[in-house]
Amino acid sequence: PSDKGLIPWLQPADDGLDLVIAQGADVKSMRLARENLFHFIARYWRSPRNERSHYKFDYQKLFRIAVDRGIDIEQKNTDALTPLWVAMHANNFRAFKKLLEAGADTEVKNPDGKHLREACGEMGRKLLLGLIEGEAK
Repeated sequence: PSDKGLIPWLQPADDGLDLVIAQGADVKSMRLARENLFHFIARYWRSPRNERSHYKFDYQKLFRIAVDRGIDIEQKNTDALTPLWVAMHANNFRAFKKLLEAGADTEVKNPDGKHLREACGEMGRKLLLGLIEGEAK
């Protein structure tokens, strides 16, 4: 089926954020920050049983949809951070691992010129650093 002829706000959005708006995600702010579905996943992916989970989604499914739609996994937000950097700042192991598996670039520097490895070390993100270095499974 084609999306042609549908009301624009009912069509799948290029950024994938149409999938999270129904649960109250602040899509307007995310779009102003030039974020996409991968940024959302990087920030919020938690176990559905986690009481601190902001949104109850099947994040595995959201991730697959983002990949299938060809959403840009390397898009930088207005802070010049890719989804992988957002996942590192959120200390989000699940999202970080999936982004790496999907081919996210670990060599992208942050606005301060630091590499991800360096930032992981400075912030004590040993598990994430292990994933980058191929030590954690």
